[in-house]
Amino acid sequence: MATTETLSASLEDYLEAIFHIIKQKQAVRAKDISRRLTVSSSSVTGALHSMAERGLINYAPYDVITLTAKGKAVAEDVIRRHEVLQLGMNWNRFDSPIQEIVSTGLGYKSALRGALYIFAKGADKIKGLGLQLYETGEQLFYQRTQIVIESVLSNSDFANMGIILDDLKKTIKTIGWNILEEQTEPYLHDPELIHTLAVAKRTWWKKIKDLQPMKEEISHG
Repeated sequence: MATTETLSASLEDYLEAIFHIIKQKQAVRAKDISRRLTVSSSSVTGALHSMAERGLINYAPYDVITLTAKGKAVAEDVIRRHEVLQLGMNWNRFDSPIQEIVSTGLGYKSALRGALYIFAKGADKIKGLGLQLYETGEQLFYQRTQIVIESVLSNSDFANMGIILDDLKKTIKTIGWNILEEQTEPYLHDPELIHTLAVAKRTWWKKIKDLQPMKEEISHG
């Protein structure tokens, strides 16, 4: 589910910058953020202290900066929302629906990653595949849902917002399920992984039930 953390626009920019720098070079220092955002070192230091107090980053002067689990979740939320808001004009009038789209997307992404993580790592005495399918699955999810969201929002006048949201949610849900099946399909007949796959799929559907229910369920029998 999407986080409820409320940040100022400035702190959102700092958090997003840290997220992207980590993706690019793994390690982040205050000077990297200063260069990326073209701000003073004192401004960066103040923002870092504020984010550390909120539990979003691990920070100590002169040390490498890392995101906490909470910080990563908030950053992903911020980035997805910023991407969506950049797609067209006048969408600020539809902030609540867009937040709902962001929340739904992140919820299904979490469900997919959780299911693939179980399949890859196993659980208790259940054998796992040993490959990091969850990383690939998450990337595929972002790629495919971004295309869908861009297409829907850039071609909509939002006259029928309820229908648009219902259809978009069902599409995002289908994308997640399809990726789960694609990533696990090569191992369907591996006797050592049949139980693991069943547990992974149950994990998916359990997480899905925690999200807002759809009017039309996708068959998974």
